[in-house]
Amino acid sequence: MIHFNELNITPDGKYLIIDVSVLNEKYYKDVYLESIIIDNQDTYVGSGPSTTPVYSYTVPTEGTVRLKRMGKTITPTYNTKHLRLELAPQDLVGNTLEGLFFVYVRVKGTPTSDVPCGLDNVTTMGTVTNVYPFYQQAMQNIGELADRCNPPQGFTDWILKLKALELAIRTGNYPEAIKYYNRFFAGKSNIVIRKGGCGCGGA
Repeated sequence: MIHFNELNITPDGKYLIIDVSVLNEKYYKDVYLESIIIDNQDTYVGSGPSTTPVYSYTVPTEGTVRLKRMGKTITPTYNTKHLRLELAPQDLVGNTLEGLFFVYVRVKGTPTSDVPCGLDNVTTMGTVTNVYPFYQQAMQNIGELADRCNPPQGFTDWILKLKALELAIRTGNYPEAIKYYNRFFAGKSNIVIRKGGCGCGGA
């Protein structure tokens, strides 16, 4: 019932952006967003949102709740079909956007009786991590491709690790994804990357 319009962590690691909508289908005319809950690799449980999430937000039904978006204050609407959150590290338990995050979106209301089987799930989950630092680290080894005498072992190794994480996520094998993340990527988001001669990443 939910579509993620955007789910990413900005390359600078300053914001986790979550933009979701109830699908624009006739079945969901009386379905609205209810809440967003976020777990990470340490709090994830296979049965759904944990009881100790790193973040939770409930769309209010009454009163006034104000959110900050990229430093600006906004007031969300109620019974909404679209919501955009831009979360800073301090908004999450642990004050960090480093990690493998599992974003659960819950809806309220009832779809029509003719909704197709399997399209009436109350909870939809998306997965996100900031891969930019990992791609930057892979770039440190890309020079190996110019060596025609030796195989690019460091570059190949890092790319295979990234693909293993991606494959585990895409196939829904989240325990394996967590294992790969913790083994290969945890704590490696702040690696200093050597820039090019102009200091802007160019050659």
